[in-house]
Amino acid sequence: MKNYIIISIFIFGLFLISCEDKSTEPYNPKILFNLYWDIYSINYDGSEETILTDEPGYIYFGKANFTNNGKNIIYQRNENSISQIYQMELDGSNKINISNTASSDFNPVLSNRSNLIYYLSKENDTIQICRMDINGNNKTNLFTSEVFNPYSLKISFDDRKLFFIDSIYNYSIDTDGNNLNLINTTTDMGKIVLSPTENKIVYHSWRTGTPNVFISDLNGTNEAQLTTTGNADDPKFSPDGQSIIFDFAYLSSGWDQNVYQTDKNGSYFKKLSAGFHHGYLPLGNEIFYETGDSLGGYFWILNLESNKSRLLSSNDGWQYGGIKVQY
Repeated sequence: MKNYIIISIFIFGLFLISCEDKSTEPYNPKILFNLYWDIYSINYDGSEETILTDEPGYIYFGKANFTNNGKNIIYQRNENSISQIYQMELDGSNKINISNTASSDFNPVLSNRSNLIYYLSKENDTIQICRMDINGNNKTNLFTSEVFNPYSLKISFDDRKLFFIDSIYNYSIDTDGNNLNLINTTTDMGKIVLSPTENKIVYHSWRTGTPNVFISDLNGTNEAQLTTTGNADDPKFSPDGQSIIFDFAYLSSGWDQNVYQTDKNGSYFKKLSAGFHHGYLPLGNEIFYETGDSLGGYFWILNLESNKSRLLSSNDGWQYGGIKVQY
């Protein structure tokens, strides 16, 4: 009986250890950024800056992202005018061409609720919307049209609709390839950003001669103009979908760019920092932004509660494209 009690206590102790509160672990996710057409990673605390793609060709950073489990990276590489979609480990090892076709495959978009990749494929001057598993299996052509020339593929938060731009107009299509819809026929819409929590999109439009930020439903209805000053563009949703940050540029002694915040109703406007190429971090209480020029780039993280910034990384060279954060 005594031995039974001792064993039971030991097993219970192991159970408590295995159930230890993970929230006490330091928040230190991996962060990706671009430099000289290569992908680099750095920890949230600024340590272990590492080049991941030191190889021939061009890496299109805007098409790189972490997989949903945070354990791999999907990215687009262009070599000899052919684009392919690759997967690699977090340390840059085990690079695999998962699209692996003779055509150009590009603009990979990861689904939010499943291990699927949606992407564009160009063959004989025709661009198709395709889908494959996260490992490259089960490639499927969802939509082909010689009329459209889609680019900038996006996916809704519920994985039901894909969005793309053709010329200056935005279209949506179901993720099974059906129900093609023109979102807006009356004006140009800059690249759209989808809400992570509801069926809303935010974008900038040049309809007044200078860009302003707008919000609407997925089909372009219930549109509202959030800014009226002009020179406001590149809007991004917060993780909860309630706030929006955007670039605002004005001419004084030079061309000054700043990051501003508003809510989805445009009820307030707050300057957060000088800079550009911004975005929210996953917890929503911080943003990143970039400063610099062609001679050097600097990435900063701003805490929205303390209003204090810290330098994440500085390099000789343009770090275009913002950053991607491991969830």
